Amino acid sequence: MNAEGIYSGGLVEGGMEELGKNKYPCMYLTYEITHISDGKDWTPLERPMRRDVKLWLSETAYDNTYDILESMGWNYDFDRPVFANENVNNAILECAHEEYKGNTNDRWYLNEYKGFSRQALPKEVLRKLNARMNTRKATATKPAAATPPALVPPSGKDIPF
Repeated sequence: MNAEGIYSGGLVEGGMEELGKNKYPCMYLTYEITHISDGKDWTPLERPMRRDVKLWLSETAYDNTYDILESMGWNYDFDRPVFANENVNNAILECAHEEYKGNTNDRWYLNEYKGFSRQALPKEVLRKLNARMNTRKATATKPAAATPPALVPPSGKDIPF
C-alpha cells in the first residue's frame, strides 16, 4: 500500500473496462507516478510506479465523468481515448486509503477533480477566484516538461469559503 498523499505523474494510457459484479463501465487512466509532495516541494520517488485512476460511467456518475474527460481534452472516443490537455502528462494525483469489505485499499484520484460537484458557487466566490486566477495567470511561467507543477498550499486568508 502506498502512503496517502499528493503525487505527480504522467498519463501512460487509457482504456475501458467493466468492474464489479454488476459490470459497471469504467474508464481507467494509467499514470506513471514519479514524485511525491511534502506540502512544499516535490521529491522524486525511488522507483516510479504505475497506478490507475478510475472514472465511472454508471448512470449516476456519467455527467461528472464526462465533464472531467472533456476538460482533459478528450477526443470523445471510448475505443481509443486520447487527451489533448497538456496537464494530463504532468498531473497531480491523490492517493487515499479506503475501507472496502474489511480491507484497506489505495484509491487514486486526479486531485483537481476529487469530489467534483455541480453545485453553483455564489457570485462573490466566483469573483474572488477569477481575480486570484487572473493574477496568477499574469505572472505564470510554463514549467519544463519533466518538472512537476509547483505545489503552493493556500493560506487561510486566500481560501474564499
